[in-house]
Parts: sequence; structure tokens; C-alpha cells
Amino acid sequence: MQRRVFMAGVAGSALLAGTGIAQAQAAAWDDIAGPNGLYQLQLPKGFRYVAIPRQDGGTVRMYTLTTADKITFDFTFADFVGNEAHLPASPAELAARLVGIQAGMEKSWPGEVLEQAPIELGGTPGRRFLLSVEQGRAVVAARVYFGTKAIYSQTAYAPAAARQDPAIAQFMDSLRLAD
Repeated sequence: MQRRVFMAGVAGSALLAGTGIAQAQAAAWDDIAGPNGLYQLQLPKGFRYVAIPRQDGGTVRMYTLTTADKITFDFTFADFVGNEAHLPASPAELAARLVGIQAGMEKSWPGEVLEQAPIELGGTPGRRFLLSVEQGRAVVAARVYFGTKAIYSQTAYAPAAARQDPAIAQFMDSLRLAD
């Protein structure tokens, strides 16, 4: 598997947009809370965390883990410190930016869009989509949220046979935003 990172954000999975709570998994999970409580989510234990300071004073925080089942979970938080001028001026501009993020993902992971839709989490607008990649051998489920303080993105890359793995739903459904 070749992992690609799309720093502008990642959009979300229509397949995994369900509101159901996944059953407890055999693997232990960590609860993660972001700076000033802007986000909370769960990831399987053993994830890697990297904080990358930007020249404008902001920070990109990335959490990633690949399981023994070859499912890769990624969460990225990119704050707007020093970039406030880049906030969308209207709902139409926001929707266009989210579609643009999806287009960037499609370039990073060429394949077929299986599902896509606008979403919202706690009042924060976003987008979700599901890609079939690597000639149908894998899927990328993604969600991105464009808040007033940051862009939040979640991706799960998995073999096609693991598309409905409850751990993917648990990861996707665990995110909470206070943006």
C-alpha cells in the first residue's frame, strides 16, 4: 500500500456516515483531545502523532496508525492561526472549497467515486466520500470539516474486503468538534 497525504484536508465517506455506534473491538482504543478542546476522537492504541509548526504560527497535527489488518487510520487538524484570511466568505465559497478538497483527494488516490455528499458535525459543515482505488482492491473513506478555527480531516484506507469493518465506523463516528 502506498500512503498519500493530502494536507489541505480530506473529505468523508458516505458509506460510513451512519450514526450507529460500532461494537467494542478487541483492540484497545485511545481517547484523544485536541488543543482547547476543539476536537475529540478515538484511535486504536499505538498511533503515531506528529505536530508540524507552520511559518505563519499555525500548526498541523497528524495522527496515524496502520493495523495488522492493513487498515490505515489518519486524522489531521490544521488550524487557521495566521491564515484567517483564507476562511470562505460565503456558504457557496465554503461548498466549493470542500468540493476542491475532494478533487485533491481524487488526484492523490485515483479511482472511482462510489459515494459523496455534504455533511455537518455539530454545526461544522463538511463533506464525505468513498473512493474505490487500486483497481478496486482498496477503498478510501474520508470526511473533512471546514470549521472557523481549523480544517479537520479523517481518512480510513482499507482493503476492499474490509470496507465494512466496524473499526472504521468507530473511528469515523467518534469525532466530536467544538469549533
